[in-house]
Amino acid sequence: MPLGHVAVVTGTVNDRVITIDQSHWGQSGISRNIRVVDVSPGNDWSAVRVELNRQSGTFGSIYPTYGFIYSRPDSRSNVMVAEASENSSEISDQYAEAPVTAGGVEDHYLSREFVPHRRHLISRVKRHVN
Repeated sequence: MPLGHVAVVTGTVNDRVITIDQSHWGQSGISRNIRVVDVSPGNDWSAVRVELNRQSGTFGSIYPTYGFIYSRPDSRSNVMVAEASENSSEISDQYAEAPVTAGGVEDHYLSREFVPHRRHLISRVKRHVN
């Protein structure tokens, strides 16, 4: 998807099929309960076919995936953790994985290495990083 795409896994049918809700620049709105089939030879979700909107049982081209579905990393070096204090009546942990290039709180979580897609590049703005 060269112009942008976001999908959220909403269910697991079996080890090779999931359902997603998705939205991308090629459509308006959100498509719900779309099936995605793992067609990778190693059953590692590195290649998928996505059910075509409004055409149940019809799947599109094979797309390579990058970080589409993956296990948690062994290293916790790129995991941000937010916890409730021990005095809280409702203690819970929240985990959000972040890319190594993500900026911190002081950078308002802006990536230090962000390069806009050429189609979206209007002008280059230099940003001073201390």
